[in-house]
Amino acid sequence: MKFPLLGKLGALGAVMVALVFGLDAIGSVVREREGRQEEAEQSVADGSAGSQTVLGPVLQRRCHEAWRRTEGEGKDRKVVAERRDFVLTAWPRSLNVTSNVGIEPRYRGIFTLNTFVSKTAIAADFADLSALLPRAEQPEGQVTCDLPTVAVAVTDARGIQAASIAIGEERLAILPGTLLEANARGFHAVLPDRGAAMAAALHLDITLDLAGTRSVEWVPVGDDTKIQMASSWPHPSFNGRFLPTQREVTPQGFQARWQVSSLATTAQQFAATDAPTCEYRNPLANVYSRIEPKEHCIDSFGVAFIDPVNGYMLGHRALKYGLLFIA
Repeated sequence: MKFPLLGKLGALGAVMVALVFGLDAIGSVVREREGRQEEAEQSVADGSAGSQTVLGPVLQRRCHEAWRRTEGEGKDRKVVAERRDFVLTAWPRSLNVTSNVGIEPRYRGIFTLNTFVSKTAIAADFADLSALLPRAEQPEGQVTCDLPTVAVAVTDARGIQAASIAIGEERLAILPGTLLEANARGFHAVLPDRGAAMAAALHLDITLDLAGTRSVEWVPVGDDTKIQMASSWPHPSFNGRFLPTQREVTPQGFQARWQVSSLATTAQQFAATDAPTCEYRNPLANVYSRIEPKEHCIDSFGVAFIDPVNGYMLGHRALKYGLLFIA
């Protein structure tokens, strides 16, 4: 051979191209299986309940003010009836949440998917309900209001397995829906008529058994929000706008505690305008993928129950290192 070195380089290049094509073929299989896993996850979410974000409790009272206005003069003079509809809102002074999350695996073919059931106790103290007392804006306006309602919103109402709201020993009747415009899924109850004590302090005890997949998050609607969460899942991914102030992760599970002041979040302001909750993490992509939150959305935080070292992530890493080895 006239140029043996050139022949060797050509043979080496041919081998490298063949190996790269082989890696690409393996990568196609990995991507196809990863897509199948995402379809399986979505299938489980469609058949049960998806990721959950809990907002509440929040007190609301729907009112309207009616008055009459005179238009024109002389024979053209007429009286026009006008009306103004408005909603009064009160937030908890303190919100204490204790949640125990159990993981229940589901299977779709060769895929194992994590679903959860959280058993939650909520204690909400409303120290001042003067915000629910209506005030007329017109000199001769007549204000009429419905009884206040307490609402708890969730992302996917199909996951509500049980719920209760109690004032002391009195249990309130639970009704579907929240009556909130942008966060309508959930449940609500009508508060009893408290008469002259309408503005007095109120304590609510709420229990909620909530099922879902992938993640559970909370909206800090209290002036002082404290959340304690425990689970047997050993690989929590803490996400959202606030990380836990305390956490302990062991092979047997985790415990985490959040404490958020209303001074550090706009959750109350945006929830009052019926804004949607923020999305911080893409549940269908890998753990490092993120979604930028919208400008006007409600802050939330919580835990994603992910498998940090699944076979498909390891496959992607192996393919990247494979290129280095071939080079």
